[in-house]
Amino acid sequence: MVYVFPNSLRISPTDPLNTEKPIVSAYIAMDYGGLLNFPCGAGMGYTKTYIHLLRRVADIGLTWAMADEVAKYDCSSQCCLDLDAMESVHGNPGAYGWYVEFPPLRVMPANTTYEFLAIDDGDFKNLTTIDASRTATLRVTIQRDPEQIIVTPPIGGGGGTGGDTTECDSGDYMCLYKDYIPYAVVGIVLLLVLTSGGGKN
Repeated sequence: MVYVFPNSLRISPTDPLNTEKPIVSAYIAMDYGGLLNFPCGAGMGYTKTYIHLLRRVADIGLTWAMADEVAKYDCSSQCCLDLDAMESVHGNPGAYGWYVEFPPLRVMPANTTYEFLAIDDGDFKNLTTIDASRTATLRVTIQRDPEQIIVTPPIGGGGGTGGDTTECDSGDYMCLYKDYIPYAVVGIVLLLVLTSGGGKN
């Protein structure tokens, strides 16, 4: 079997927007000593498995057995345990393993916090018992795309539209209708011009 290094799960970008398809990655290691566990090029085949990526909405009481599988990394049709490709594992000082990157995730709604779990196929078959030493979890909040946020001037601020009465006292008609005064003056002048006639006969 294979296990996932704890604390190795990463998401890119680290603060995803609701318009992005994030990419999640992790590091895995081989259970040495297993009868059917072989690295690449061992001459007896190689360890075949899948690494599953699960996602659940945080803080609403969902178990991992109720979570959605959002991606799967294929270590069955390809060998993921090439001894020449081992590297140091992020979040696990002194440890070495293999880097796996899941397919890009679908766009997720904004202002939602999720928990992710990366787990090997052997452990995936029993989600009621999660071994924290063999799996990696990650908590992520999806941010809103700033380009979708429409910034409006504060209510009652200068240069507002006509009829903004937020800062006017009740009965203060000059304040209530201050934005309409220029239009009223122009209207009165036009009315006087039109009704003044063309002069005396």
